[in-house]
Amino acid sequence: MVNASLTGLGVELESKLRKRQSVVIHRDELGGPVDGTVLWCRALKGSNRFQVGIAYKEDKEMLRNSWIKPALKELGFTVGRINEKRALTRVPGHHRRSFLKSMAGDTYSTGEVLNLSIGGALVDSEVEIPKGHQLKLKVDPIANIPELIAVARVKSCKRNPKSRKYDCGLEFLEVDERLLRKHMASLMQEC
Repeated sequence: MVNASLTGLGVELESKLRKRQSVVIHRDELGGPVDGTVLWCRALKGSNRFQVGIAYKEDKEMLRNSWIKPALKELGFTVGRINEKRALTRVPGHHRRSFLKSMAGDTYSTGEVLNLSIGGALVDSEVEIPKGHQLKLKVDPIANIPELIAVARVKSCKRNPKSRKYDCGLEFLEVDERLLRKHMASLMQEC
């Protein structure tokens, strides 16, 4: 295993896997197997090994009974220690509504949070936003947690052929970290 999150993992293998291939990931302890789909497979330079990106199947019951959460906790992933485990900290957005706004407050696009971390977010957007552009991200409130507003820089913005929207990777420049951690903890409980 190279890296892991609540939505997928990266592994290194001796054999090549096909994109969109279904896989079952077993772990000898901590819970049941996890069904997934191969997102990509790349040969490692100077090696006969391959690096593979796998997304877990979106099946709440399977994920709840799986080894994923216990394994991440065993590796040290907890919401309170997110900075220490950057590769393990992306929390799924669970279709939480978001707004991308200009610094003056005008709305560029509405969308959904795809994932959230201490350092930034991945959100979908109706419009393409140039890399390096500074903007504000607003995420709807969750239960008794107020809305999250962050100043961010666009790190990437690529068209998603499935959704026909743009997946925008944002790096946070200014954010209330305590409020952000509350949003992440709430989203993690939905997993």
